[in-house]
Amino acid sequence: MHAVSWSVRLLLRDRTPRHAAGEAEGAAALALPGLIFALLAGRWVMGLPALCHVPYWYLSYTEGFIRRAFVGTFTTPLLVGRPLSQVLAMIAVFGGAATLVLLAALTFGAVRRGGFDALSLAFLFSNALPWLARDLGTLDPFFVLASFGAFLLIERGYAAIGLALCVIAPLIHEGALFLLLPLLGGLFVLRRDCRLAAFAGGTAAGLAALALWLFSTTNFAWPAGMPTGVADNFVQWELGQGFHYFAPRMTAGIVVFSVLPCLAMAAVAARRAGLLIGIGVLAGVLFTWSVALIAIDTARIFAWGPFTALGLAALAQRSFYAGRGAPAAD
Repeated sequence: MHAVSWSVRLLLRDRTPRHAAGEAEGAAALALPGLIFALLAGRWVMGLPALCHVPYWYLSYTEGFIRRAFVGTFTTPLLVGRPLSQVLAMIAVFGGAATLVLLAALTFGAVRRGGFDALSLAFLFSNALPWLARDLGTLDPFFVLASFGAFLLIERGYAAIGLALCVIAPLIHEGALFLLLPLLGGLFVLRRDCRLAAFAGGTAAGLAALALWLFSTTNFAWPAGMPTGVADNFVQWELGQGFHYFAPRMTAGIVVFSVLPCLAMAAVAARRAGLLIGIGVLAGVLFTWSVALIAIDTARIFAWGPFTALGLAALAQRSFYAGRGAPAAD
């Protein structure tokens, strides 16, 4: 009960980074790893990744320029020839490791400098981290990590590494564009010193996606040591799909654990940095969610939104207090 009451007081109090950063950083540094480890453990108890995701880990550029083959180019040599039970376990380890690195980026990259108490609580309430832990077999942890990493690195002044990740993110999965571009847009608007790098990153990501559109192939052979039956109809389902319009199927869970947390983070940004900033955060989230119009897995896509909201709202808060001359919390 004490922890709950403390969390509520922390969420409702209006505090500046000078007073809140240390406490918020400590709380997030403890809460986030504890949560993700619990989620990962729960995922293993529930079972290993679904077979429909396994072929991604066998896609390799050795067979040509294949969409979503960046990660598989590195994992295929490790998986070929192994029984399916070992493959599933290894895939879960790969996805879990990427999720933990993403967690470190969130904790030490976003929280550490100018801690965001209410934002971190709203993010923790969302379905963003639970979804990654639930679907360790997808490529989501990798492209979310690449997108968020590019955003943080460009903001911190490591533009060359950030630009490389801007190219890599859509090669992992083209859906990364819907997460990466609003984050770079936030840098372009709020950080004059990052404007050129943000524009270059968006251009690089767009060119990588264009190359996929123009030059990627579905004419390849699966490795001989791939478990039988894993890739049935995969190329037609995943790599040969065209554009289709889908009306997103909203559920109560999506509203409570994705929409409401994003609205809360936008409201916090509006309160601390101005109404226009809050509207900008919401616009970035809507851009991320717009991919649900052409992809059918609505629940998964809406779980990407809190990452956009968190990145933009935290950036807005840091930029706002920096403009007022408030000391950053390191």
